[in-house]
Amino acid sequence: MQHGEVNATPARRPRRSASRASFRKQLSGGDQRTLGDVDLVVSAVATQPQRLDELISCVTDSSDEIVRMRASDALEKVCRVRPALLDPHVALLLGEMSKIDQPSVRWHVAQMLGLVELSPQERGRAALLLCTNLEESSDWIVLNYSLDSLAVLARQDPQLVPDLLGYLRQFQGSNYKSLSSRANKLLAEFATKTEATASHDPSGARPLITESTDPPR
Repeated sequence: MQHGEVNATPARRPRRSASRASFRKQLSGGDQRTLGDVDLVVSAVATQPQRLDELISCVTDSSDEIVRMRASDALEKVCRVRPALLDPHVALLLGEMSKIDQPSVRWHVAQMLGLVELSPQERGRAALLLCTNLEESSDWIVLNYSLDSLAVLARQDPQLVPDLLGYLRQFQGSNYKSLSSRANKLLAEFATKTEATASHDPSGARPLITESTDPPR
């Protein structure tokens, strides 16, 4: 290069990678309606499961709603691809994470409860949590996914069917089209199971969902 010439070739910027950057940094900033680098984070955890705790802490320990929203979305996607990774963290889903007062976290927790493997006691606690969502939440996405996961649990435990049917009938006329559509679709599946459930309970009383305590996992 001659004296006075300037090298116009820009230095190459390193490609962003969730495997090198902290998840909290990857998931922060930008438009709260977008998911940012969630897919990069999901890929990183899928290939490096030892980083799952780092992702979980982005949900439970961050004060940033955008980070919590994106981290819970990433966690649900990891759970969908590799549900066994979340099995050791069921107590966290049913406890600390379920108490975060943010709709986007609550609906992802509801989704994951329909994906992870639950003991009978954990299933009872999960059903109670989902029913609480259905009783108290006004967020249509929380309601949709809580209804959907309660249906998953009812397929595993017929004792939950009467409770599920009560909510399905409650929401079949909802002004939220997606919610009413889901309720009617599930009603078509579960209505036929009512007689079978009633035959085990001649009184016709709805089983009471109560919280139970699991042994340590």
